[in-house]
Amino acid sequence: MTGDDFLDKVVDWANRRSDIISLIMTGSRARPDPSVDSHSDYDLEVFTSVPERYASTHAWLEEIADVWVLLATESITTCGPTSHRGGIPGCR
Repeated sequence: MTGDDFLDKVVDWANRRSDIISLIMTGSRARPDPSVDSHSDYDLEVFTSVPERYASTHAWLEEIADVWVLLATESITTCGPTSHRGGIPGCR
């Protein structure tokens, strides 16, 4: 699978889900300079109206592609319609 194929799969997945508000690419692949190579990862931020659906399990990643490595390094807490990384006072 090429990088373009992977991005197409992610965009197709997001377009099929009514709760996805936006999908934003950040990191080296979002920059116009030539620092990206075939080993560069994809930094994608998913914004949703139902963050619990994605914070409670990683199974949704398998809907996009096979997961080879998953490093869950931060917890996600939710406050109303948005999600925040880390411990936000007053959030559950």
